[in-house]
Amino acid sequence: MEIESIFIWVFIVSLLAEYMDATIGMGYGTTLTPLLLLIGFSPLQIVPSILLSQFISGIFAATLHHGAGNVSFDFKNDTEHKIVKKLGKLGYLPKSNASRVAMVLVMSSIVGVIFAVLMALALPVFYLKLYIGLLVVSMGIIIIARHKTRNKFSWKKNPGAWSTCIF
Repeated sequence: MEIESIFIWVFIVSLLAEYMDATIGMGYGTTLTPLLLLIGFSPLQIVPSILLSQFISGIFAATLHHGAGNVSFDFKNDTEHKIVKKLGKLGYLPKSNASRVAMVLVMSSIVGVIFAVLMALALPVFYLKLYIGLLVVSMGIIIIARHKTRNKFSWKKNPGAWSTCIF
């Protein structure tokens, strides 16, 4: 197979994986990583590519959601809020709930990316492929085992939901 046709197929499969990720909220890396391994790419080529493309698509999706009004990213400090007064000395706290969630996700993602890259560089390729394979198989088993489970929404489990409700 010619290299151009491989990249065209990778592009098409990547678009389908991203569409699945955008519509149901998961599956981009979980689907694309094993497929790229089967095609013959190295984990050291796949991991940074997936992380970078997810970073770019996440920023794009967040910008579109903000523009559509689905979320409001307000990164101004609310000096009147009790939490800001108490915790403001520790660092910056955004005003809106969406901004707080985004900030936690960004910080967690940065730590995760650094850890993933260091792990990918430190492990031999065999163990990296083994880890990816075990991760994908275990996720599949969990999904199959829980496919009939329905979690009910609870205000007690989600106290922050009160502040995000729009009446």
